[in-house]
Amino acid sequence: MSEIRVLRRLVEGAPSGIVGLAFSERLAGYFTETIPRSYWKLPEETSESRRQHCTRLAEVGRRRNNRLSFRVRIRIDDLQAFLDDPDHTAHLEGRIDYGALGTNLPIHDGLFNLFSMDPEAKMRKMLYRFSFTTDSGQTYCFDGEKEIHRERTILEGFPDMTTLFTIIHHGPTSGGKEAGAGVLKVPLDTLVEMVRSTEVLGAATLWEAIGARARFLGFVSRELLQTYLLER
Repeated sequence: MSEIRVLRRLVEGAPSGIVGLAFSERLAGYFTETIPRSYWKLPEETSESRRQHCTRLAEVGRRRNNRLSFRVRIRIDDLQAFLDDPDHTAHLEGRIDYGALGTNLPIHDGLFNLFSMDPEAKMRKMLYRFSFTTDSGQTYCFDGEKEIHRERTILEGFPDMTTLFTIIHHGPTSGGKEAGAGVLKVPLDTLVEMVRSTEVLGAATLWEAIGARARFLGFVSRELLQTYLLER
């Protein structure tokens, strides 16, 4: 009987009011110290030049075996506020391995934006921004972008969802001098782990938890449909 009462409370308990959601993600790739964009003859302030700059420095880093990776937990404290926010902002926490400068370094002041619209580039982006301090006491700002291109099909767009073009700046903000750049990717063998890590926060009932997952997945599905089908 006690088991039945527990199940009944899970299903029929009073709504908690504010429900959140969290999931984990791991990205890994290559970076190298900054080579000025002028070296590649690229303009300074366009999404295309940023993407090319990061890609070329990642290739240099691959040849030098300069690795960069991080493991983060993305936390949405209030799912409804997150959905209502046009930039869809969440908290980001975790640790970063920054080559020879330090491993397992704590991340600070982390923010994540899901499907934030960039009106100039006419694309949606996933933004990863945080600061961290190396073992030697140097502080850096991590500025990463996944670009969701609307001219592609859903299948062609899968790499968009798993590729992070990354620039690291000296100092705690992205206004600091560029320290390095590269490209990180979500390892395919971690995708199932990422899905399994999804956790509903603050739900008082089983149905409330199921509803929160459905709302979040519905939002993601609508954004992808809007990008890859309706805006083409």
